[in-house]
Amino acid sequence: RADMVRVDSTAAARRVVEDLLAQGRRQFAVLETPQADNAAPERLAGAVSALEAAGLALAEGARISAADDEAASVVERLLALQPAPDALLVGSANAALQVYSALRGRGVEVPGQMAIVSFEPLPGALAALLPIGVMARPAEELGAAAARLLLERIDNPRMPARDQVLEAQYTPARVG
Repeated sequence: RADMVRVDSTAAARRVVEDLLAQGRRQFAVLETPQADNAAPERLAGAVSALEAAGLALAEGARISAADDEAASVVERLLALQPAPDALLVGSANAALQVYSALRGRGVEVPGQMAIVSFEPLPGALAALLPIGVMARPAEELGAAAARLLLERIDNPRMPARDQVLEAQYTPARVG
């Protein structure tokens, strides 16, 4: 009943998993950060869909939910999975940074042994410095589309509600 501009989180996660599968990744884990993440169910559906299409599944225990400040503590649980994941999808940038630091502290090579993809942009220059992939909402496009819909709504308040879906922007991990 209202105009909406959104990102297709299911397609975004599917795209990330397909990219990681093409790189040879086969053991996936998901770290959801529920405190500020309402797209987690859609991303999980996209990831599971891509894995199923490849004849794979998310392993038992490979879906973990933790607050940003608890992300580093889940690394031990991830590394204890048999086999250990070689790809990790993370709901927030802060959690991705904590996991990256914890993995490096345990001698795990990122992205060599485990690829990390954050579903939020990394702060500042860290995106260019760290080997963490990012799938992010296109903030400028979302704002411009919302403003356009609002202006059109002001001109024609009786038009039917519109739902505009944008594509997320994927930046694979920097390697080397």
